[in-house]
Formats: sequence, C-alpha cells, structure tokens
Amino acid sequence: MLSLGLSGHVDWREPNNPAEKLLVCFALKQEAAAFARRAHAAGRIVVLVTGMGLTNAAKAARRAMSKGPYRAVFSCGFAAGLNPALAPGTVLFQTDHPQLEHALAKAGAVPGRFVLTQRLLVTARDKQELFVRTGADAAQCESEAIKAACAERGIPFATVRVVLDTANEDLPYDFNRFLTKTYRFRYAKFFMAVALRPRKFHAIVELAQRCRQASRTLGDALLRAIAEL
Repeated sequence: MLSLGLSGHVDWREPNNPAEKLLVCFALKQEAAAFARRAHAAGRIVVLVTGMGLTNAAKAARRAMSKGPYRAVFSCGFAAGLNPALAPGTVLFQTDHPQLEHALAKAGAVPGRFVLTQRLLVTARDKQELFVRTGADAAQCESEAIKAACAERGIPFATVRVVLDTANEDLPYDFNRFLTKTYRFRYAKFFMAVALRPRKFHAIVELAQRCRQASRTLGDALLRAIAEL
C-alpha cells in the first residue's frame, strides 16, 4: 500500500509476497498521480517518485531497490514526442524482457525508442532536430539511471512513457529556466513569470489539463500491463 508524501517520495507497506513486488518509478508527482490513486488495490506495487534528473533518479531507485527483491521495475512518466506520427496520449515502451514486452503490448502500449536529454525540450525545432539526429520516437530524462541500477541487480526493466507534447508543438514557457542545478522546480520564479505575461495563462491551464489526462492514460496502461504479470 502507498501514500504520496509532500516530500515527493512515497511510503509503503510491504506486499504479502515480497518476491512479487513491482517497483514503478516516476520523476514527478503529477506523472504518478492517477496511477498512485489506484495502485493500492494491487498490494504488490511500490510507487516511487524520484525527482527529476539522472542523479535524483539513481539515488532514489537504488535506495528503493535495497528494500527488494523486485520482480520487475518500470520507469514511467511524460515524454516529449519526437516522431511527428505520434499523437499526444500515445503510450510508448522500450524493454529487452519478453514478458514485460508482451504485457505492455497487450495493454495497448506501442514499442518505441527513447533518447536521453539533460534538459526539457521546449520548441518544435528542438524536437525536430533531435529526431533527425537520433531517429528516436520520444525524449525523456531519467530512465537510463534506473535501467543501470536494474542491470546491476539483474532485475527486468521497462521504460514506459506517455507523449505529453508532440513533435510539432512548442511549450508555453522554457521550463528549464525554473529548474535549479539539482532539478528542483522554483515555483515562485515560475508564478512571477506567469504574472508578468498573463496572456500565457490560458496555455498553462491547457497544459495542466493535458498533464492530468496524460497521467490517467499512462496509469490505465500500466495497470492493464501489471495485471498480465
């Protein structure tokens, strides 16, 4: 069972059968919200909110894995679409494990290829250039750190991401401006920026609504996949 704390991390009680535990990682509470509300019904699920960036993800995942064993680990959340054919709300996955591949495909997720970025992609031009350079379907910022921790322990791993913004869309702000060096979001600076440019407020509201819908879509796919394991 789990509870989403104000600190961003999740506390849990151990499932009845520790060997069946599944670790499902998200960088942000907004990404985890819909899944976390429903995951308590399947007591073998541990939900972890790691924080953004490779360093935060690695530290949090390794700390959680020290409480293992885990049957499998998922790195989940939002992604920037790079492939112009992908619509918002498309759930993509990448894994080398046949059982996880089967479960995710049966849940409606689409095989894809991800590329690591150290910053959020803000403009359509940024995304188009990265697509031409890499051929990847979507960009994300944390999964490689969690994958490496799983590889050290021989734990099956999958990246599962939902496309939040498509290849042809600009974000309303450069959200990188509001991140500290340790990837903490500076809300005061963000709200000041919104106050200075109120014409963008509607775009922020629309993005928040899309985030909520993306969280629900991702949560549905994850729960369907986990039911197959």
